[in-house]
Amino acid sequence: MKKIVILITLLFPFMVLSAPVDGYKDLKFGMTLEQVRNTKLCDSGWRTPKLNEWQKVIRSHWMCDQFLFNNGHTFAVVRFIGGELSEIEIEIPEYPKYTIDELSNALTEKYGKPIIEKIDLIEKDIKEGRTKKRKKDESKLLERRRFADDTVSLRFFTYNGKVELPTLFYSVPNIKKYSDTEESNKAEKKALIDSL
Repeated sequence: MKKIVILITLLFPFMVLSAPVDGYKDLKFGMTLEQVRNTKLCDSGWRTPKLNEWQKVIRSHWMCDQFLFNNGHTFAVVRFIGGELSEIEIEIPEYPKYTIDELSNALTEKYGKPIIEKIDLIEKDIKEGRTKKRKKDESKLLERRRFADDTVSLRFFTYNGKVELPTLFYSVPNIKKYSDTEESNKAEKKALIDSL
């Protein structure tokens, strides 16, 4: 019996750390746009994407140019599926400068050990027929460090050895799976009907 209690005591912190998150600070998954606006995390006010921003082609994205983060401001995007908050994207600001390892270590301390995924985007483009071959000394990598049962991820690109600013994503469990399902389409249709 003592061995079981000791084992549970040792494993409990890891079980808690790997649990999915329910949002970011006051932004909780399932909130409506009005509830998100009422959180006061966006000093500039939430706005829809401008015509020249790529998010314009995807429905239900709202942006904040002055999102409160780490005693300052940064850019953030929230995504709604079926009228409910489903994803929060936070750009890590350029200043103060944090290395990928510093960010990853802080996230590991809070959420547990990550699953690391690296994708060679040029190789992927070659396989999918979007490009024929790699140029000399060209590299384009995407790295994802996924935490908390894949509800928190740190993502960054490396172009020809230069690391771009990372982005934090907080999302509902299985967002990719949910985004592409009939259930998601029904939720989007219901949200449209409710808006009319």
